[in-house]
Amino acid sequence: MRASDRDVDYLSIYLAFAIYIAAERLTGGGRVLIRLAYGLSILPMGLLLMLIASRSPILGFMVGSFVVCFLRLRPGVTRWVISLSLLAGLVLIIRFTPSIYSRFQEVTDTPLKAPVGRYTNSTTCG
Repeated sequence: MRASDRDVDYLSIYLAFAIYIAAERLTGGGRVLIRLAYGLSILPMGLLLMLIASRSPILGFMVGSFVVCFLRLRPGVTRWVISLSLLAGLVLIIRFTPSIYSRFQEVTDTPLKAPVGRYTNSTTCG
């Protein structure tokens, strides 16, 4: 059975929420081993999100992540250093992972309008 595009969109939104929950648990108190498990789970979920998601969940996740990180950190230099480090890390992951980079190229090359006819790629739902 093949999953529909709508199912993949719902899965990618679920992954985005799971990453937010893992990050919240990581920054909260608790045992170090549990926090380490949450921290290690964020990377594979993020990579899976970048591989299967269409344009909207990816953009929503990136914007939401930066807003949440920016608002949760203390004002000052730390806020900017961590935000810029996260942005640089995301750019490096996108650029040096071929499958994610090709998806990013599709996002930038695909016009932001509904596809006409059978014109679809991995970032559009059609």
